[in-house]
Amino acid sequence: MKKQIACILAILMVLSLAACQDGGADKEGTTARPSGADDGQNSGADNSRPSTPDDEAPPEDQKEPTDSQTKPEPVKEIPGADRPKTTELNFYWGNPAEEHTEPATLFVGDGYSLYIFDEGWEHSEEEYGGYTAQVWKSTEDDNDKLWIVNIGQKSWEEAQEFVMETEPDYNFGEDQRGGLIGGLGDGPYYPGRPFMDVGFGVGQDDTMIAVFWTELYGETSDEIYSQARGMIISIKPQPTLAY
Repeated sequence: MKKQIACILAILMVLSLAACQDGGADKEGTTARPSGADDGQNSGADNSRPSTPDDEAPPEDQKEPTDSQTKPEPVKEIPGADRPKTTELNFYWGNPAEEHTEPATLFVGDGYSLYIFDEGWEHSEEEYGGYTAQVWKSTEDDNDKLWIVNIGQKSWEEAQEFVMETEPDYNFGEDQRGGLIGGLGDGPYYPGRPFMDVGFGVGQDDTMIAVFWTELYGETSDEIYSQARGMIISIKPQPTLAY
């Protein structure tokens, strides 16, 4: 009897050990799902690509400048058009030079304005390179002319090229202010030879205003030249003439 009990106990111990080994195997063969893993359902986690420094907005001082930041605002009004309609314009001539004052009237042109003496100058319009030029010619010498033309939106270099192409017979050079100056034909200008002085200014809506003074070099009277200079000084926008 004791032997039978001992055998039964031995069998129970073996069965118990086998059960323990089976439980351990089950535990080792199971891989726990990590938190947040995709189980085929929306877990609510944000799976979008994380932001990088390239995705972030650049600092204000590193942003590309816009057109409004790099380009000045164009002139919307005609320069000087709000000046008094009439005035007393000064000019200097004589030896020694004395101040003279004569009445003048405001002329408002295409993108510019200036004062013209009421006497001594005759006004007309002429075609120039496809544009309309306003011309004032001295009543004493028709070789002495002040004329102005709006040549559209051009750069300074384009404006110079336009004049040189329109006046191919003049031997132009650039003056220190960016204008053009020269005589008709080759070589230097000399007394009695047609002479032209050209200046530029930026007028309304960024258009280029070309201002011309023409004469027979050295034959213009001091009074006429001084009057022309007084009118040129009144031009707005102020041109780059070498007067």
